[in-house]
Amino acid sequence: MDASLTDLFCYLISGRANDFYARVLSSMKIEPDPKVPMMGVRVRNRHYILLYNPKWVATAEHEDVIATIQHEAYHVIFQHIPRQLTMKLKNQHDIKTLKQINTVLPFATDLAVNSLLIDSNDYVKTHRSEWVLPQQGIFTGLPMRDSMEQYVQALIKRAEEDAKRAQEDENKLMKKFQRILDNVGFNDKDSSKGMGANEDKKEEQEGEGKSGGKGEGEGEGEGEGEGEGEGEGSGGGTGEEEGAEEAAFAGEGDGAPTGMGYQLLANHAGWEDDAANPSDESVASLADELEHEGKTIVKDAVKAHTQARGTIPAGLKEVIKELLREPQIPWSRIFRNIVASAQRTRRRRTLGRPLRRHIGVDELTPFPGKKKDYTYHIGFCIDTSGSMGSKELEMALNELRGMCKLDKEMIVTVIEADAAVEREYQIGGTGRNNEIKHDVTGRGGTSFDPALLRVQELMPRVDAAFYFTDGYAPEPQKESRVPCTFAWLITPCGKSPTQWGQVINTTHYT
Repeated sequence: MDASLTDLFCYLISGRANDFYARVLSSMKIEPDPKVPMMGVRVRNRHYILLYNPKWVATAEHEDVIATIQHEAYHVIFQHIPRQLTMKLKNQHDIKTLKQINTVLPFATDLAVNSLLIDSNDYVKTHRSEWVLPQQGIFTGLPMRDSMEQYVQALIKRAEEDAKRAQEDENKLMKKFQRILDNVGFNDKDSSKGMGANEDKKEEQEGEGKSGGKGEGEGEGEGEGEGEGEGEGSGGGTGEEEGAEEAAFAGEGDGAPTGMGYQLLANHAGWEDDAANPSDESVASLADELEHEGKTIVKDAVKAHTQARGTIPAGLKEVIKELLREPQIPWSRIFRNIVASAQRTRRRRTLGRPLRRHIGVDELTPFPGKKKDYTYHIGFCIDTSGSMGSKELEMALNELRGMCKLDKEMIVTVIEADAAVEREYQIGGTGRNNEIKHDVTGRGGTSFDPALLRVQELMPRVDAAFYFTDGYAPEPQKESRVPCTFAWLITPCGKSPTQWGQVINTTHYT
């Protein structure tokens, strides 16, 4: 580490400053990199690393460096890199969407961070025009304090609307030119005659078309021109593409933003992988590892900061509490008492175990044989109706994550339902996708019957089923009852919807 940055971190972590943000970053590996404009959180060899430009640290204002440290710490606290990986993995086969995500992600992460940072940092308030912030410049109209995912959606939607308007303007201009050409009246014998007779009129109309186009596109054009040099230096990979899908996933090539005249920090917050085309499992595994490492970094920082009698910034207390929250339901006990008692008499065909009774019998073949299937199959229904708030839904996903960690062979069929089954996907098991989808679908009325009937259709593969809900819906029909081990998981403010099935009230564990 450069001496100036070392001294600064020592001061910030000491009892004189006791800065929580610096404590978060100090536990990471820190390396100088002159190619980085200021600072950037990256992933190298599957671990977090903080890169910084020694020249910038030595020449920048003290308050600017402090604000940048806080900015980079937010990226770690909010788990932006594993969330980016999950988002890209989810859209990896949609090249167009993936390129759109790569283009707006640097701005979306900065918008999410800076819209919070401006409330606690006076330097950012004073120099707000230099930072990527909602409600200013090209980001006018975007709300403050949204999540990275919400800003990605908003920016992609805005870009598509701008492209549509630009296409409409281009079509209008082409129609004007076509009318001009129609009025000129070219002929094969003497085209110059017609052109000369209408030259003044054409130039006049052509000039009107250009003027109108400039007026509508001036702001965006000038913004790109001003920020082109700065954006290129700020950012992300510009290497040659080895393939459209690989380049789009890595955020290279056409997807890299070119700057918009703002101080763009998240542009160089990313990840590096040794493989040119990492597998789905590798990326999903990396996201899980980074999520765990990020939690460990924040947990250690909180512990050290508390021991030093420091105060965690008020705006971060709830965020950190939610980040470090462990599953509340004692799944090990539930799994042992409920799931393990489920009947598992299925057998599967295998070449590894012959049929003993057929060995030595000429007319019969001992292969393939059969062996018991010890894999647990769980149905996990989530109430995604309007009565389930964001905290309740996040709790459901957190408990789902906790249950999946009990057995690597467990296969869980997740069923999201309100008044109908809105989405179904599988996670867990060897070689399967382990991504829990956080963008839940539904938000309408509530009926338990559709999800329960879907569990019935999955029988006899399902050994046990759970339904996470607040219970505010009509009692399910008798015909909807599932024939396997079943339990209702009721939210802290919820109620049991029926007497059928076991009831696990999360109030007892929160």
